[in-house]
Amino acid sequence: MPALHFYYDFLQMIYDCYIIIIILIKPEWNLLNYCVFPTLHSRLFTLFMISKTLITPAELSTLLTQKSIAIIDTRSPEEYEISHIPGAVNIREIFTYLAGSTEKDLINLQLYFTEILAKAGISGQEQIILYEDAINKGYGQSCRGYFLLKYLGCPTVSVLCGGYRAWVEAKLPTTTEVPQPHKQEFIVNLHPEIMVTKEQMLQAINDPNIIILDVRDSNEWFALASSPYTPNFCPRKGRIPSAVWIEWYRFMTLDKKIPHFREKQEILAICQSVGINLDSTVYTALPAVMRYTKDTNIIFL
Repeated sequence: MPALHFYYDFLQMIYDCYIIIIILIKPEWNLLNYCVFPTLHSRLFTLFMISKTLITPAELSTLLTQKSIAIIDTRSPEEYEISHIPGAVNIREIFTYLAGSTEKDLINLQLYFTEILAKAGISGQEQIILYEDAINKGYGQSCRGYFLLKYLGCPTVSVLCGGYRAWVEAKLPTTTEVPQPHKQEFIVNLHPEIMVTKEQMLQAINDPNIIILDVRDSNEWFALASSPYTPNFCPRKGRIPSAVWIEWYRFMTLDKKIPHFREKQEILAICQSVGINLDSTVYTALPAVMRYTKDTNIIFL
């Protein structure tokens, strides 16, 4: 019997590779609907979902049957208590944590979230899905979580497109049950290259090969406020010299009053209107509770 299992697994592996090659060459054939082996569809589905930054509620619903996923709810504890996606853990600090700019501040950021994620039962090696209520309501806090987890070295991270509102609109299950995860060792594989320091941003001001993209609200761009929270949240108002501006809401469109990211070509057209293309080096200036980042404007492309 062990020998038979070995040959079955070997043949299954060959068949899987064949199907994957055909799917990549001929996606229009939709071979995921014609799988011979009963488990192949779920394996291939999981494989392709791992590579997606944005996933739909239907795709997440399918992934709920997989053991190697972790779901993070970034909403307030009060919203989480009312209802949430089954299996989701609440990590509000993804939105509320204020990061500084010094090397010590970044070390504290790393240590802080390493402990919080470990207590939430997350090792960083799972496929992690983040969601908020809706992107225009939560200031993109799930996207902030995406960047944070990528910075910490998590290889497979996704954001729920449309957030919790889209999940509820799709009539998918919710719960009030709070998971009781076992503490894990969170594995850090830091990617400091995606974070822009103050010194790098200062150098970029006079570098024609770098585009500084300001995505803040209009009242911040026009120096009427320093933050989306309160007008004087930060000590200074204004913008970085030489920056171009795309208000972050422009990257979204409404579907049944639920904000979703626009299609790739639409986002590219918006970026190209200020001189940004897929080959550009872009430093993105975000609200004060975030930090300067590299290339986040095309992170979903």
